[in-house]
Amino acid sequence: MTDLTAQQALGMEKIKAWYDARQFHNVPDSAFGADVFRWFGYAGTGKTFSAARVPEALGIERVAFGTYTGKAASVLRRSLQRYGVSYPVTTIHSAIYFPTTSAEARQAFVDASMELANCQDGLEVMGLTDEEMSSIQRRSSELRAQLPELEANTHRLSFEFNPDGPWAGLDLIVLDEVSMVNAKLAADIESYGVPILVLGDPAQLPPVEGGGYYTDAEPDHLLTDVQRQALDNPVLELATRIRESSTGSLGLTSSDTVPASLAAAMEHDQVLCWTNKRRWAMISAMRRRLGLPGGTVAPGDRIMCLTNNKDLAVFNGEQFEVLAVTEGTLGPTLSVKTETGAVRDIPAFADGFQGQEIQVQAKNSGLGGKGLRMLATFAQAITVHKAQGSEWDSVYVVNETPGLISMTAKRKGSKEGIAEGRRWAYTAVTRAKERVTITAPSQGR
Repeated sequence: MTDLTAQQALGMEKIKAWYDARQFHNVPDSAFGADVFRWFGYAGTGKTFSAARVPEALGIERVAFGTYTGKAASVLRRSLQRYGVSYPVTTIHSAIYFPTTSAEARQAFVDASMELANCQDGLEVMGLTDEEMSSIQRRSSELRAQLPELEANTHRLSFEFNPDGPWAGLDLIVLDEVSMVNAKLAADIESYGVPILVLGDPAQLPPVEGGGYYTDAEPDHLLTDVQRQALDNPVLELATRIRESSTGSLGLTSSDTVPASLAAAMEHDQVLCWTNKRRWAMISAMRRRLGLPGGTVAPGDRIMCLTNNKDLAVFNGEQFEVLAVTEGTLGPTLSVKTETGAVRDIPAFADGFQGQEIQVQAKNSGLGGKGLRMLATFAQAITVHKAQGSEWDSVYVVNETPGLISMTAKRKGSKEGIAEGRRWAYTAVTRAKERVTITAPSQGR
């Protein structure tokens, strides 16, 4: 293919050999028996551009692209259009799961309704003592109070694996920005038996919280040559300088950074930080500027889910725009707009909106991992680790790299300290597609 560089063309030949030899049988040493090719490359090396040409090179048409978040899917869809190809691009979750109502919720509503009916029958039994009568009446009152929410739960969505989904029977699945994909999600993807091309970047931070099933491995082909036209993009040029740096300055000059400014931060699509302490400080300042109440979620907030929850059809890192809030005893029910523009009602715990300490306690307790209530938090600012798998047009980076480098150096030595700072800054910058603003360095705490 004449429009590929020599390095890209070499990778394409490897993909052809892999596909021809392995598309009809399982990989012997694969955990789930799927055929996977890891096509990795640094920012600006043409990884996505090359992947867009893989179907033509293989002579196949039934191809779909998937990403972890809706933001990343939107960015990838625009990229493919620029490259002159048109393939379905969706989030992984929407492709392999279908939304359904919870059988557990339906059963809970039925059980409560039957118990209430039994209570009503019990009140008609002759010879009850006053204490027995009072107990039945109290229980009837409790059940009547619970029934509205139990009935509402029967209409709320959950995830169920779809064996006949749009990825079943494809010739190839291409996965991009998949650092947050864990083993369970990978198992569901691979159960279709479709060859998978995984796009990754080894210069980014390693994933946290169980992700990295596809990226925590050596690539089958690695693109290292940054394209000349990529360096004309200020985001990619900056990312390349950071990646190639070897000192604590991380390749940044005074002209690359600006004084911290709340007003400037709020002009961007996403604010990124290193520490949760700084993140909460930014959230509080931004919400005050917007006139939003402290300690509680409100219409106009942007929030982020903190755990995967198949019972509720939400996933870790998914963001929502809050449209309306209805308070409840266990927490609010939120009317939200999803990353794909859909509107739905989701019950949430209040804990994630009450400050860093309470949020961490709730997350560590396992709250929100199952059941019909989401654990979420404010998303006006998020950590770079939490931003993995997502992209935004414009990103504001609160530069705490001196503190990060110093902390890591104390534990692992100065070389690893600089390496960790480099990975963090590179990951932060590459979350932006069009515009990135980095503040002057400050000591994170």
